[in-house]
Amino acid sequence: MLAGVTRAALIDLFDTLVWSEWPKLRQKLADAIGVETRDLSRAYQVTYSARQTGGYGSAEGDMSAILEACGVAPRPALVDELVRITSSHLDGNVHVYEDSLPTLRGLRARGVRTAIVSNCDHFARPLVDELRFADEVDAVLLSVEVGAEKPKPAIYLAALEAVGAQPEQAVFVDDQPAYLDGAAALGIRTFHIVRAEEPFEGFGEVGAHEVIAGLSALL
Repeated sequence: MLAGVTRAALIDLFDTLVWSEWPKLRQKLADAIGVETRDLSRAYQVTYSARQTGGYGSAEGDMSAILEACGVAPRPALVDELVRITSSHLDGNVHVYEDSLPTLRGLRARGVRTAIVSNCDHFARPLVDELRFADEVDAVLLSVEVGAEKPKPAIYLAALEAVGAQPEQAVFVDDQPAYLDGAAALGIRTFHIVRAEEPFEGFGEVGAHEVIAGLSALL
């Protein structure tokens, strides 16, 4: 599926390479805080951009901000408990799709440089390290470390620089159309991945980008 001029593949993390049992984590956190899950979801949305770009400084800062958005005082003991719950969840309830590693390895075998490009908070780096993704790709671009999140140009440009490719030499795979739009605006070819199992946040509207049912379609 990739053209001969393709030198790099930029690939999203959550709901593209891996999927998380987010509803389970959301319920555990809501119970620990003493709020409804809908209130916790709202707090995650309110703090989204700042968390994704490192605005709160640490995992503890992220959780303190979420507590404040829930109207709950960020007591240190409670913050520590929420960090523990989240870290424990990510240690066993995030699953790698079956086609992820074979595709990453297949792309590299074809001479295509690969990069993970993810919107995420401070909890993502330990997860990426635990899954040993750095051994499987040429670069890992996490918004919390880059300081810019998709669909802002900066994170795609940083990924292109990391793999030594121009926009017209790269492809980008994601499950969210808005993030695909950001890449396409720079001249990057885009693929909207729509897997058989719909992720928790949904796929977004299909139509503007070429659709694939799995990462192996890239090969």
